Amino acid sequence: ISANNYLQNTFIPEYWATTLTVNAKLMRSEHTPVPKYLNIDAICIQKEYRKIRRDHTFSYANAMYQITSPLRHSIVSQQVEL
Repeated sequence: ISANNYLQNTFIPEYWATTLTVNAKLMRSEHTPVPKYLNIDAICIQKEYRKIRRDHTFSYANAMYQITSPLRHSIVSQQVEL
């Protein structure tokens, strides 16, 4: 607790705030707004890939999933995009 008190009451106001920060020239934001036609949810995604096993299963988040399909061809060793 004393280390936290030192950081909050001594180090940050006396050293960090005075030597490692600068004031902005302009207070207005320089960030460009995202255009309305862009879908952020479609752009900022994390893709993961899994390899299909012989029994047409793959694992994700400690769970097994099976792909069922009426097609007669095998999808073994193909990758599925999550």
